[in-house]
Amino acid sequence: MACSAWIETEITSNNAFMLGLVVLLKVKI
Repeated sequence: MACSAWIETEITSNNAFMLGLVVLLKVKI
């Protein structure tokens, strides 16, 4: 269960990181 939760956190933080990159690109353009 702890491993599953860790994977979920990794995916969530990665999605947030990608979302931040998209926002930065939109602001720049």
